[in-house]
Amino acid sequence: MMKASTVSLLFMRLSTKALFRVFKINVSRDQSLIGLILLARTQKNLTHAGWSRYKGNGSNDMSLQHKFLFTILLDYDVVMSLENLPVVILCGGKGMRLREMTEYVPKALVPVGNMPIVLHVMKIYAHYGFTKFILCLGYKGDLIKQYFMNFDLMTSDFSMTFGQKPVVVSQPSGLSGWEITFADTGLDTQTGTRIKRIENYLETDNFFATYCDGLANVDLFRLLKHHLEKNKIGTLTAVHTMSPFGIVEERDGIAISFKEKLKLPGLVNGGFFVFKRQFLEYLDDQSVLEEEPLRALTEKGELAVYCHEGFWACMDTFKDFERLNSLWNQGRMLHTGLRGPPPWKVWE
Repeated sequence: MMKASTVSLLFMRLSTKALFRVFKINVSRDQSLIGLILLARTQKNLTHAGWSRYKGNGSNDMSLQHKFLFTILLDYDVVMSLENLPVVILCGGKGMRLREMTEYVPKALVPVGNMPIVLHVMKIYAHYGFTKFILCLGYKGDLIKQYFMNFDLMTSDFSMTFGQKPVVVSQPSGLSGWEITFADTGLDTQTGTRIKRIENYLETDNFFATYCDGLANVDLFRLLKHHLEKNKIGTLTAVHTMSPFGIVEERDGIAISFKEKLKLPGLVNGGFFVFKRQFLEYLDDQSVLEEEPLRALTEKGELAVYCHEGFWACMDTFKDFERLNSLWNQGRMLHTGLRGPPPWKVWE
């Protein structure tokens, strides 16, 4: 009999509705699967045979999401690797190409809509149940600490009597249950060295790492599954970047089409890494993550690549800031053909 702790990541941290959405469970089609999920929620345990029986009956037509659901539920080691998997977020850079904003706040606190971009990144991970964060601070790191220390008061209604502590009157569901470690990794420290300096806070065999300014609708379960299957020291999420120019097609010197900025065919580093703890051995006091360490892994055949074909964007310049905020606020990404709700908003 599986204990509740082995399935807590999916069944205790995600709502039923969120679980159905993440694994693309159809309410009318997947009645037997839904029955087992609800049984797990009410009885707080599952039998290995029960899941195996369903897996055997539906193995021919199960989606990848369903197969991965069974994989992690039936594999104790995988479940344990998921539990409390930390997310390292690089928040220490000066953001020189976004100086219009970073003159006053660190890039991590530059807003997209009504919240800083780093909170968007954290909500992506929290949606999948990963709520243990390590923020690698540097430039204006004290402002990041202040933001989260005052988060409840700044996002809630409260009353106060001078000389006494404020009393929260109403509080939206925000970061409840999140564990955030704020680590000062130095003002001018390189990206790889920042990860090296939080080594003592990493207690698991694997950990996530990403940048504070990259947004995507990456399926983190598929990413982690890919990392575990390839069994390499590191896994990098590769993405298509947007062309900085519109594309003109012509025939006999006459324009026949003009397309807004399109995705380029090549792949670039999109962040959203997964590393084994062994990766720390490749880092030192002068490590630029994107250079020597990843090149060393590549030369040894120890860097897996997870190809993400969905949405990805980073906030590198003021134009990026305007585009992301336009998409969040107006449902239209400036100078591109993208319309609709922000794709990275996978949370409720």
